[in-house]
Amino acid sequence: MGQIKSIAGVLFSRLIGFLIFILVMGLLNILVPYVDNITYTTVISFLNSNLWVIILFSLLMAGGELFSVLMPPFNLPFPLFNAIGSIFLIKFFFNIFVFVDTQLINVSIPGVRITLKQLFIIIAAIVFLIVLISGYVKLLVEMYSDKQESSSEKKVKKNRR
Repeated sequence: MGQIKSIAGVLFSRLIGFLIFILVMGLLNILVPYVDNITYTTVISFLNSNLWVIILFSLLMAGGELFSVLMPPFNLPFPLFNAIGSIFLIKFFFNIFVFVDTQLINVSIPGVRITLKQLFIIIAAIVFLIVLISGYVKLLVEMYSDKQESSSEKKVKKNRR
């Protein structure tokens, strides 16, 4: 099926990824006074202002992955963590759209922000439900396939006697 993961492996990989992200963000912020480009400065400012959204969806997705490694019933929260994390990921994407529209392109279309806010609510709700339902379906499929494997192993052992 998939790759077998351990709790330590998930924690280590997520921690390394987070540290690399923080180091890159720090380096980019250090370079702001030395780079004479308004677009670079604006993009770094945007990333700094959305840092909390990036950290939130990263932590929630990491929590979901951590719970997915555990055995049932301890893995039940993983779809919920992933679904909530997906909302913050969608929020970040919408922030990117607004940023590109207002800061980089500088095209102001009346009513676009209201439409994007309404669209965000609809898309976030749909993505939340899809991620949540598919996560629990995955758990049910895994539990059902584990039961099938254990019953077929019992039949094989019984036939060997």
